[in-house]
Amino acid sequence: MGKKPELLKIEDKKCDLFISRECLEEHEGLSGSSVLRDWKEDEMKRFFIQEFIINPRYKIMLSNPLQRELIDLNSRKFGLGKRSAILDAHGKSVHKKWHYCDGRNSRAVQEWVDENDGRYACLLLSCCNPGRHKINSRRSAVIAAADTYAPLLQESGDANTELFIPEIGYVTDYVLEDEIRRMKKMLRGR
Repeated sequence: MGKKPELLKIEDKKCDLFISRECLEEHEGLSGSSVLRDWKEDEMKRFFIQEFIINPRYKIMLSNPLQRELIDLNSRKFGLGKRSAILDAHGKSVHKKWHYCDGRNSRAVQEWVDENDGRYACLLLSCCNPGRHKINSRRSAVIAAADTYAPLLQESGDANTELFIPEIGYVTDYVLEDEIRRMKKMLRGR
């Protein structure tokens, strides 16, 4: 087994971004600036990362108010707070498993989920899932690409994401209100 992909961790007020160097370099190419060097010390680079990488993914993937409510209820159930984590990397299928990669190395997305499960209210997987692989978690809610994913597709409403809630499974929009009622009832009964 090779090395695991290198991810740069960038902390923000509401979430932590785990981004592959390859994706960050692609964002730099679009912006014409160099974010990789000295991003911690440079206010403008931090602003770029927040405004053009973190905020759009965070807002788009958590735009459904009913999903957000169920995520918040799940977070209360497990005492997780409100912070989220975003995995921003390219995705692919390797031996019938969903992997994220940095251009050289790859690792199973499920391993990243397991590593961060219970540390965040929600894990946002901003990477392609061409094999339509499923994931699971024990404590954190997960919003994941159901197939090929791109932030621009998500903005236009053409990307397909799925919500996974621990002890429930995948939750479709059709049953969101029912699951919210069940979760509220369970939390009142504690």
